[in-house]
Amino acid sequence: MRNTAKAILATLATAGLGACMTGGSGGGGAGSATATLVDGAAQAETNGSPRRWQDSANENGGRSAEACSNLCNAVDQLQCTSAGEIQACIVAPNGCLEFSQPSSCPPGTMCTAGGCVALECKPNCDGKACGDDGCGNTCKCAEGSVCEEGVCKPPLDAAKACEFTTFEGCCDGGKVYFCDGGQGQSIKCAIGKDCGWTGKFYDCTAKPGVADPSGKNPQACVAPATCKPNCTGKTCGPNGCGGVCGSCSAGQACEAGKCLAPIGSTPDLLVNWKGLMAKGGEAVLPGWLAHLYGKNLGDVGQFDLCTLAITNPDTVQHNFTVEVEVIGYTEVHAFPAKVAGKTSWAGSVGALTWKPAWHKLSSPATAQVQVRILESGKQIDLESKAVSLHPVNSVIWDAWNIDGAQTDGEHSVVTLASPADKAVLDLLSVAKSYSVFKSMKGYQGKGSAFGSGLVPAIAVNVAPGAFFNWPTWYDKGDKVEVSVAVTCSFCTDYNAVYEVADSNGTIQMKWANLGKGLDSFSAPAAGWYVHSAKNPAVNGSNRQFTVLRKMAVNEITQDQVGAIFLALKNNYGLGYVTVSGSYFGSAQYVKLPKESLSSSGANCIDGSLVFVAALEAMGMQPYLYYPPGHALVGVRCWPGAACFVPVETTEVGTPGSTFIDAINAGIKSSKTAQLVIDVKAERAKGYVPIPWG
Repeated sequence: MRNTAKAILATLATAGLGACMTGGSGGGGAGSATATLVDGAAQAETNGSPRRWQDSANENGGRSAEACSNLCNAVDQLQCTSAGEIQACIVAPNGCLEFSQPSSCPPGTMCTAGGCVALECKPNCDGKACGDDGCGNTCKCAEGSVCEEGVCKPPLDAAKACEFTTFEGCCDGGKVYFCDGGQGQSIKCAIGKDCGWTGKFYDCTAKPGVADPSGKNPQACVAPATCKPNCTGKTCGPNGCGGVCGSCSAGQACEAGKCLAPIGSTPDLLVNWKGLMAKGGEAVLPGWLAHLYGKNLGDVGQFDLCTLAITNPDTVQHNFTVEVEVIGYTEVHAFPAKVAGKTSWAGSVGALTWKPAWHKLSSPATAQVQVRILESGKQIDLESKAVSLHPVNSVIWDAWNIDGAQTDGEHSVVTLASPADKAVLDLLSVAKSYSVFKSMKGYQGKGSAFGSGLVPAIAVNVAPGAFFNWPTWYDKGDKVEVSVAVTCSFCTDYNAVYEVADSNGTIQMKWANLGKGLDSFSAPAAGWYVHSAKNPAVNGSNRQFTVLRKMAVNEITQDQVGAIFLALKNNYGLGYVTVSGSYFGSAQYVKLPKESLSSSGANCIDGSLVFVAALEAMGMQPYLYYPPGHALVGVRCWPGAACFVPVETTEVGTPGSTFIDAINAGIKSSKTAQLVIDVKAERAKGYVPIPWG
């Protein structure tokens, strides 16, 4: 039974124991931190404040200084140390909360999952057919058989005594069995008597009964051959019929039907917890990466929970079983380890089978990871590690090392974007109504009918002294055809300007004071071109611009990204939230796309992952941009193209904003990005979406 917090505190007392994001991205500059391996240099080296991704303009990650800091959350909170001892949260003399000095759990219990839990007795019937199993129960014989000294024997039938003995008879359990005149007989000896040799035959004699000294007539009765011995897979031990399957050499013992040399000394178990992170003085099991244990990741190599080395100090081989589990959160992962004498065995622990209890975590939990060595069902060594188990949504942004290779949350956060999620596919179904082509087909072949249409007529009302810009990417040689009409109320002079300039500001096309205009030009170079409708300040009234133009091939992508933007804005009402969930130290709760869609709220990284999942579902190539303290999404216009459409996803929740506003803001923000992540490349490295949720 689990001990309560108060009971543990009593035990200790008797022992006398009283913005979207903050921080910069990439580069290891001010405000960055590096977390190293748990074993070895197991410290978090901080070069400033922890980075938590929040929009620097909108989110306040600051906190005023305090006289002291709480080291635990609440009085009576329990945790297990790496040595398997228990600690309780208490009020220190300075008034803050801290953990008490560690103390051993009561006898017969062990510290696990934040409490002292009774050890489970494992029945052991190896090497015996029946009798005590070591846990207060018995190893049972088959129905009709009886247990004698750990051996199952079928009961003897006196009527069949002539089948297994002669007139001289034999003994079994205080009874004499013999054959007289072809009839089987038996005699039960009276109290104080025993079955023994009289000189001519077996009869009830004074105790103890002795055997025929000549050996011609065995004392023990042997049942008739109705029992079928079973020695399949055995070289020793009982055969189920009162006999044995063989004997072992001197110095060996029979264990589970195998002859093994008894282990002379405890094997040496060395565990390297390479798949854990050291953070704030604790070992962290990264939830958003736990499904990748056992895989080879392109940037860090083999990603395992831990590696093992077992040294056998004996001269003979031992056949061990290794068991690994995160107590309460995974199934037991077991595998064999055959270690020859005076040698070492090396292995690793990869994929684990997680229980629903872990999937339901909403904040970090203290847990115990155990590596156990067993031989013939008996535990002979144990290595235990206390860890902070993080939920799948808890992403740690700081960099950390795995066998000398560095990775970080900016790259691996793509595991939270699942393009196969039903919620994402439903979003695309809604978005197609906003597409020019009423279809979300992703990339299509150049020259296809899909890309030969017109951009929907753009009608903008521009106030005096104002202008309206919208960007378009053209490849070199693209023919740009534009038709413009300007109208106004109660005016005699249109006095309006429409122009198209390249990324260098060079005007490629311009009409001034026009009422209508039709012109074209060939793009001199690939890049962003800005269409601009201007109403000079000297005008006293608004000017209405209506623009028609042929769609560039790369605008096929822009059209579909815009359709997603409009669906999120108009149908899902996706609003911008300054803090996405709660923070866990330097970790951030990042929403799964389905959570953002169902809650109608998203942070900058949350919203970017919604776009990433949707774009991947269409077979397109999304990117994540990380300016200082921020994140946004982009997508390659066409496979192999130099064109990218960056989108400021927070514009979805800005009242009155348009997709053009999101692109303009995205172009500006993307130019300050310190890190750009190619999601397709991260998938190729092995950072695949989490399979849960």
